[in-house]
Amino acid sequence: MKITSVHNRIINDCLRIKEKPGKPNDRLLIEGLRIIKSAISANVSFLKCFYTETLLKSAEGGRLMAEIKSLLADPGNSCIEVSPSVMKKLSDTETPQGIILEVEYRKPELKNINFKSKPLVVVCDRIQDPGNMGSIIRVSDAAGADAVFVVEGSCNPVSAKCIRATAGSIFNLPVVCAQSTDVINFLKSKNIPLYLAEAHGNNAVYKRDFTGPVALILGSEASGAGSAFKDKADFLVTIPMNDKTESLNVSMSAGICLYEVLRQRRPS
Repeated sequence: MKITSVHNRIINDCLRIKEKPGKPNDRLLIEGLRIIKSAISANVSFLKCFYTETLLKSAEGGRLMAEIKSLLADPGNSCIEVSPSVMKKLSDTETPQGIILEVEYRKPELKNINFKSKPLVVVCDRIQDPGNMGSIIRVSDAAGADAVFVVEGSCNPVSAKCIRATAGSIFNLPVVCAQSTDVINFLKSKNIPLYLAEAHGNNAVYKRDFTGPVALILGSEASGAGSAFKDKADFLVTIPMNDKTESLNVSMSAGICLYEVLRQRRPS
């Protein structure tokens, strides 16, 4: 089966997923070899695979396609060759790699989060840049966080750009979208203190004790965290900087704070 028209019913269905990823029907489109390999490792359920002839003829693409076919319930009908123009329409990048998967994505909920003995949670409050959001999810995964909570006013964590920025980490830990009041009440009910990262202050991050439960609150790139978290924060943390430096990128700040948590928790 090969689709050459962008008006095909199957393609139009996928375009609706592209327009509202993760919202109407718990499906996502993912593209690129790296992300797809990460999805395979995370045992994500594949629903459809769209590929180009060029991808299939490449050595790496051929091997990947063989693996994907073994994971699809009905590869004969779910593995679909498309023309370059159709691939371009489905893709969210300027230079598509020639493969896109429709995958099942079940949105995690607060009530289903399982914590380790020393919980570590990252809360994104009004983070609006998908690249920053994706990088925060990626470094949270790398640092061993239990979950990332995304509250209102933030960008969609399962948008195509955000998923690419996670480099596959979106499939490795729960990313929960919830209202700020629900997140605060949930964390308080679990006795997890709120550590609010602020751009300027006297509370150097390396002076705080992170050996117990931690919820790290990261505010918007422009104005920091909102009043809901500022009012309920248990501790403030700041990354010391040269006087001439006004601020750090929020995803970089997340990495510095998270690895300070990790450093303190690991044996000397």
